[in-house]
This record gives sequence, structure tokens and C-alpha cells, in this order.
Amino acid sequence: MPGNRITEIHAKGLRSLADVRLQLDGLTVLIGDNGSGKSSLIEACELLQRAASESFSEDLNRIHGGVGSLLRVGAEHLELGLAVAPNDPWYHRVEYALTLNRSGSVAQERLDAFTCDERDEDAEKRVSVLATHDDDDFESRFKFLTDSSDGTYIERKFDPKRTALSSFGEFPPHRFIRDVRAALRAIDVHVPFDTTARWVQRSRGQPSPLRGAATIEPAEALSRFGANLPNAWSALKNDFSEAHWRETMD
Repeated sequence: MPGNRITEIHAKGLRSLADVRLQLDGLTVLIGDNGSGKSSLIEACELLQRAASESFSEDLNRIHGGVGSLLRVGAEHLELGLAVAPNDPWYHRVEYALTLNRSGSVAQERLDAFTCDERDEDAEKRVSVLATHDDDDFESRFKFLTDSSDGTYIERKFDPKRTALSSFGEFPPHRFIRDVRAALRAIDVHVPFDTTARWVQRSRGQPSPLRGAATIEPAEALSRFGANLPNAWSALKNDFSEAHWRETMD
């Protein structure tokens, strides 16, 4: 199994989603009626991707309209999370969970690693790698382990308008924090893009680069809104192996 693969997405209190855990394995297709929560799950992925960024709070309000516009009717908190399969011989799952209150502040944040209990093969042992808490002075703090830690936690204050996960700069102190941040940053959300006739786009004053001339440039992946679609197709067809082509087409 590839390391750091996301195996589960969790969303609770998000728009039409009461409490959903979506298992991921290969290609996952969402099928349902309008209003059943398909788009909300896609937005949950986008929110999780932004949780690894220092601009999380700004993006949450500017792009997503703030927690107040995201909350399901009757919900007091918005909960998001994921599970990752780490590249580690002892730990088989790492979970990250983030809870936001109505104002957009972090109410709770956890990162836990799970391993088999040596005393019981059917039981799991959880190791808390990162966790937030409020101290007696009502300041927001979090504790975390480091790679060289003997099990002793380090404590640090943090701004509840940003996530603890994004508070380490580019060099997080623990491998599982690095793994989760890498998994979050690797989330690439694509939405439908406009392929209508160019004259229709012109009549609406909304031209799409898909209907214009394309400059030949290297491409490793399809960009959002498909602006580099010709180059992505060319790279897929000509720059990769026949096996990769067949796997993609299948």
C-alpha cells in the first residue's frame, strides 16, 4: 500500500451532512439525488486541504463564507477529519480531526497514530501525537511529540484562528505531522469546467481558455478548470508508459 494514502474522509455538521465517514479505496464515485451531500463532501476535501495552510482562517471566510454559512441547521460545531495509511512498519493508521466553532476558531484538534496492542491482537493502541487544549488562563495551547521524544510532550501557544497543524513552518517536528500535512496538501479538488462554444462564452462575457489557442508547455497534472487540458492530454499520451495510459483510461 502506498504511504500517506488517504483512506477516509470525515465530515460532521457540514451543510447537508449530519455525520459521514467516506471510505476511500481506488476510484470512489459519489451517486445521489440533488441535495444529498455530494458537493458538500467535495467542499470538505477543499477545507481539509486548506487546514495545512497558515491562511486557513482567511480562506475559510473569504472563499467558503465562514463557518456560519457552512454549518448544518441545528449543528453547533463543524467537524472535519481524515485517516491516512502511513509508510510505517508499526503504525497502520493516522487520524487527524479538526473541530471549528461558529466563529471559525479551533475548538479541538487532534492527530493520533494507531498500532496493534501487543496484549490483544484485536485491539488498537492509540498514541496522541498532537492535541489542543485550553489552560487555566483560557489561552489556546497544544501539545505535541517530536521524532526524538521519549514520550514527553512539548507545549506551545497557538492562535485559534489558525490550525495547530500549520504552526510549525516548513519543518514539523514529528513524522506523522509531516505525513498528514503532506497528505492534506496533496488534495487536489477539481470542479466542472466550461466547455461550451466560444461564441456562447463571448456572449456572456466569460471566455474560457479551453476555447483559445494553447501554448505547448510541460504538464504533470490537469490544472483546475482545465486550462492546460491539451498539454495534460499530450503528456499523458506521449510522456508516460503504455501501462500508465491504459490504467488512466480504465
